[in-house]
Amino acid sequence: MHNILGLGINLGGFIIILLVLYFVIKWAVKNAIEEAYENITGKETYEKIKQKETLKEIQTGLNDFNNKRKEKKKNRKQLKI
Repeated sequence: MHNILGLGINLGGFIIILLVLYFVIKWAVKNAIEEAYENITGKETYEKIKQKETLKEIQTGLNDFNNKRKEKKKNRKQLKI
């Protein structure tokens, strides 16, 4: 097979490394731009606002679930007495 730059990496491995490197750099640049935007304007980005809303929905759902579990346990204890 092809030996890329004498590193002992075949062509498929080299392409995978390039793809991973591309996505890591893309992620880093995106985060840097969002951070700079927040520092300059003092506003939160749309994505961060949506993440907070989703987190609140998840917390509400978990709280409701836990409350229902506690009620079921309480009802079971009352039935046993």
